[in-house]
Amino acid sequence: MQIRNCLPLFLTLLIQSCTPNKGIVENETTIHKSKVMPETVYLVDSDNDGTYLPVNLNEEIKPQPTQGKVQWTLDIYRTMKYPAAARQNGIEGVIILDVEFDINGRVTNLGVKKSVSVECDEEAKRAFMMASQEGYSPLILNGSPVKFKMEFPVAFWLD
Repeated sequence: MQIRNCLPLFLTLLIQSCTPNKGIVENETTIHKSKVMPETVYLVDSDNDGTYLPVNLNEEIKPQPTQGKVQWTLDIYRTMKYPAAARQNGIEGVIILDVEFDINGRVTNLGVKKSVSVECDEEAKRAFMMASQEGYSPLILNGSPVKFKMEFPVAFWLD
């Protein structure tokens, strides 16, 4: 009687062990895509001449969204919608936004350094601008606010 009760469980386990796991290995030519977000890169125009150079910033002086990092993150991800055309065509990846700020922490220019698709790029830009309406804290170097850029990653991944 106990063996008969275990039979459905045994059959389920047997069937699952014989079913290929999608996304792990379907055949020898499938390469699993890594879903790793690149770090945000900061660049500064310390001479105010339009030349931006990369800089390593301590966490304490990195510019922060005015509404706080947690709220900003909620704002961007609530605003951003996966474009239907990109979803239907299986388009996914990481966009790198090129965001320029003035000395007061306001966005002055927004472009795309690394593209995924026109639809995803535009949606990432739109969502970033909506979330950043309140601006960022100024970046202070050597006691003075400076213009800065962020190379900011935004991911569009399908599950």
